[in-house]
Amino acid sequence: MNIYEIKHFEPKSHPRMSMDKRACQFAPFSALNGFYEKILEKEKEKKSKMLLSSDMLDNLNNKTNNINKDKLIEITYYKYDNYITEKGYIKKIDNIEKKIILRNKLEVYFKDIIDIKYQTNA
Repeated sequence: MNIYEIKHFEPKSHPRMSMDKRACQFAPFSALNGFYEKILEKEKEKKSKMLLSSDMLDNLNNKTNNINKDKLIEITYYKYDNYITEKGYIKKIDNIEKKIILRNKLEVYFKDIIDIKYQTNA
């Protein structure tokens, strides 16, 4: 008996897979799901931090001095090369570490604040 005469093993439990189905097993897929979107997001134009004039600093200083705990504010600050605006209730004003802490655990340093607006509790 010659090696070429030996029949290939065929399992009886399931039929042989077609070539099309077998090819689908090796189709490309994205192992890094969402990776390319994050790369594109990082390539967005970065904004530089604006320098506040002395009048703007005085105005901001007055606003921070008049802020009460549990007051709803809209705060605009600079973080990660971009300006972010958040609304929230003030939990604590930390004058030692120079930051405002909101109830949603957001901490904003005074040096990063661009603007603060008081909101009505409606």
